[in-house]
Amino acid sequence: MESVKYWYLRNHTIFDALTDDDYKQLEWLVAFKTCTKHEFIYFPEDEVRKVYFVKRGNVKLGYYDDDGNEILLDVLKENDIFGQLGLEENNSNHGFAMAMGNDTVLCNFNVSEFEAMLKTRPMLAVNYSKQVGKQQMTVSRRYSSLLFKDARTRLVQFFREWAEEEAKGVTQNIVLKNYLTQQEIAALNGLARQTTARILGELKEQNLLDVRRREVLIPSIELLK
Repeated sequence: MESVKYWYLRNHTIFDALTDDDYKQLEWLVAFKTCTKHEFIYFPEDEVRKVYFVKRGNVKLGYYDDDGNEILLDVLKENDIFGQLGLEENNSNHGFAMAMGNDTVLCNFNVSEFEAMLKTRPMLAVNYSKQVGKQQMTVSRRYSSLLFKDARTRLVQFFREWAEEEAKGVTQNIVLKNYLTQQEIAALNGLARQTTARILGELKEQNLLDVRRREVLIPSIELLK
């Protein structure tokens, strides 16, 4: 397990400025957790005292409304961070985090230990702040899209950003691993499932986008408008 910890920490951009001694210290602090599909990592109202890093798989964040309906806030992928991102010691959480597939693997630090590490290693603190800021900016853009853009534009922007992040510069014949249901795609974009299904059908007919069960096909990111 020590070699696994070392490999994962070495391969996360947040930790790329650390020394070998730093990594050895982190190996003692970090813990790993393997989750099954639909397993809760934490529940609403739990006190969250950990910072989690997604090593493998996907995690969805959300909450339940007064009628018990699940409201989806975000879907996290490999290298994303969640939990007590502000590093406060006592935090009453109002949402949940749930693993979306079997063999979802997380590594986590206790807030107090991770905060102590940040205080003595400025570059680690800078990298951590950048990653948290990047994720928050993505969510902010999505919320802005919900307010000011029509349904088709929201979905097109959603898939363009997904492709731009994961296709690494490829612009033609993009194949993305699909880890979202149509209902989750709709929820992330503030749309009804029926509206989402209609627009995705139109985009498929126009040969701009094909959302399948296990993959998303985009013939050309430039043409996806």
